[in-house]
Amino acid sequence: MDGVGGTLGMARAVYVRNTDGTVIAGNMEFDSEDVQAMIDAGTWESVIIHEVGHILGKSRRYSCVHMM
Repeated sequence: MDGVGGTLGMARAVYVRNTDGTVIAGNMEFDSEDVQAMIDAGTWESVIIHEVGHILGKSRRYSCVHMM
């Protein structure tokens, strides 16, 4: 993605229902050069959960209404 220590991952909603804005599918990408360091530090799962939050709407671009 951008090498060690920069952006760890990114995520986005790919398909969203027109009727209510519910996310149907999303995409996550992780920097392969940072993954082992995140696993070793015990932060890998937290980064995954953080990126899932972006897919579900926890970002500046999407409303948080549909997260739960």
